[in-house]
Amino acid sequence: MKDHFGLEKSTVIYNGVLKETFAKERVSTDQITIGLVGKIHKNKRFLNVIESLSNSFSQEGIFLEIFGSGDSEYLSTCKEYVCRYNLDNNVTFHGFKKSPSDIFSTFDILIMPSSHEALGRVTMEAMCYGIPVIGYNYAGTKELIINGKTGFLFERFETLKDLVIEVHKNYETISSEARRFASDNFLESRYIEEISSILLESSTKENNQ
Repeated sequence: MKDHFGLEKSTVIYNGVLKETFAKERVSTDQITIGLVGKIHKNKRFLNVIESLSNSFSQEGIFLEIFGSGDSEYLSTCKEYVCRYNLDNNVTFHGFKKSPSDIFSTFDILIMPSSHEALGRVTMEAMCYGIPVIGYNYAGTKELIINGKTGFLFERFETLKDLVIEVHKNYETISSEARRFASDNFLESRYIEEISSILLESSTKENNQ
């Protein structure tokens, strides 16, 4: 953001999304459980993920949990693809769920494929639960993920399978780093501290003028 707006001095403060982080128990060490969470819309590119992993579901033991509501036509297209290629046992559509714990308890890896994502709350919440995120390398998503450390960034859907397997193999390390990064940047207490610090600094400078 600093580079984009050409600001000489600026401070980026991430939204506080949760009060604390959670040591979520891993769903499975044998199977690979992946989540797609968000509004059902073509810009979210959920179908691209399903298509890119379709040949790997049975081969690699991959299960995809999809949460969200929205464009009924696009949702139907996704469901039709799943049905046509007999992926019903590996892909589950849960619809809208309000509670983060109800969502993040069902999978171990989040894929954020949207090409128009701002500062994604879902990505930040997932990391608070220690869930590694594989996100599209663009906009706000690339700012939230330390590539190769707290998750991975991708540009081509063809690379998703290899990245998913890489996260699965190194899950505990990446999960721990994701949760630590979230604790340092995405908690409500951190947000309040940083806002208060900036306001105090600004007030002090003004009084000294």
